[in-house]
Amino acid sequence: MCVLQFEDAKQLRGHLERLLYFRDQLCQRESEVQQQADQQRNALLRLEEEHQLLWMHNNNQLSQLQTELEKTYSEALTWVPHKIKVRRQIIRSNVAYRLNHHLTCVSIYRKGSGTTFSKQQQRRRSCWDRLRWRPSTSMKQ
Repeated sequence: MCVLQFEDAKQLRGHLERLLYFRDQLCQRESEVQQQADQQRNALLRLEEEHQLLWMHNNNQLSQLQTELEKTYSEALTWVPHKIKVRRQIIRSNVAYRLNHHLTCVSIYRKGSGTTFSKQQQRRRSCWDRLRWRPSTSMKQ
C-alpha cells in the first residue's frame, strides 16, 4: 500500500488538482470516443438502409426485366405460327402464279392451234384452282 505524505496543504492541493485534471481529461476522451462510436453506429445504420434500398431496387428492376422477357417470349411464340402461315400463303401464291402463267401460255398456244386441253393439262388446272389463294377468316384479324 502506497501512502502519500504531503508536507503541507499546498502539495496536497496541487496533487488533488492534478488528479482532477487527469479525471477531466479521461472523461473528455471517453465522451469523444462515445460520440465517435455513436456517429459510426449511425453511419452504419444509414449504409445498411441504403444497401437494403439498393437491393430492393435491383430486385424490382430484375423482376420487371423478367416480366418483360416473358412477355416478349410469349409474343414471339404467337408470331411464329403467324409467320409460318404467312410464308405458306406466299409460297402458295408463288406456286399459283407460276402455274397460272404456265396455263396461260399453254392456253394461248392451244387456242392458236385449235386443240383442246389434254388430261395432264386439266389436272394442272384443277391443281391451280386448289392452290389459288383465298383469304381465310383467321387472316382478317
